[in-house]
Amino acid sequence: MRKYEENIEGVDPQLKNNADLVTALVDFEQSWEKGKTNFVNEQRCSQLLHFTQIIEGTSEKYKSFAEQVEDRDTVIFVTIPALLILKNLDDGDDKGICQSFFPPMFEEAIAEDKEQARKRYLELKQDYCTLRQRASNPFDFYNTVEKSVLEMEESDTSARKEEAPSSQIEKAELQRLVQQIRVLSMNLSRHKPAEWNEFLDVAL
Repeated sequence: MRKYEENIEGVDPQLKNNADLVTALVDFEQSWEKGKTNFVNEQRCSQLLHFTQIIEGTSEKYKSFAEQVEDRDTVIFVTIPALLILKNLDDGDDKGICQSFFPPMFEEAIAEDKEQARKRYLELKQDYCTLRQRASNPFDFYNTVEKSVLEMEESDTSARKEEAPSSQIEKAELQRLVQQIRVLSMNLSRHKPAEWNEFLDVAL
């Protein structure tokens, strides 16, 4: 705009012939739409800020995860929704993001497919709480599940080197728990794919 303000005659009457101006206007329109969706709405803005804090905090804990986010590795499009499900299970620490993008997980419904989502969530919540109660240290338990959900190696130098007590969680139980989390996380990202992809894109 500043460029053409100095010499308006440099603008071709046919807008399509002004490649740089068209590009700028398209970028502005796309940014405006993202801003209108994610920042004007107070609840969505709060969720977005919380979401970015989750991603940043997890990146600080795990070097491998930070590199995946930086490189936009395809694996993060699977692990990040799973991380959100885990946050929700752990005392609802997701600011209602899961409910916003996958309501069937929380609402009673007549439709069988939606009822199945709620049933899976309630069963998962019960399993998670049961295993956490058995754990000698809930914080260590959360980290153990988080590592498995994110597929982080034990050798990750940024992660806390914590040994999970044998009484805390058996390998088979952990695998089952993580599998349940991943199933729901895939449903979450696919329920409103366009909205979810934009939300994740803005956060990243």
